[in-house]
Amino acid sequence: MSDQRRWAVAVFGDSTESGQWQPGATIRALAVFGDCTLDMRQAITSGDKITVRAVAGFGDVRVMVPAGSRVEISGLALFGSKSSEVIGDPTAGGPVVRVNAWALFGDVKVA
Repeated sequence: MSDQRRWAVAVFGDSTESGQWQPGATIRALAVFGDCTLDMRQAITSGDKITVRAVAGFGDVRVMVPAGSRVEISGLALFGSKSSEVIGDPTAGGPVVRVNAWALFGDVKVA
């Protein structure tokens, strides 16, 4: 798999990536008056690091990571929220998932 970038966009609707899909090393998620879900639990990745650039403007971005993942979340929430609910052992061999979250009247959640 090449190291291509990928987009997931939800504008006035919903967008879901799940099952066995192939995100690039960097994926961008944009939710504007809609919800965007990136379920990475069965995703086929080419490396041990994934970067998610999430923008939630009046919508929500939800990132679901594999068991054993280490999550690094950064960014800014203005009249919204960014959070990680990941509980588990990050030394279990899962990928490092870096989430750069920008939430404006929306939410970015990692679970």
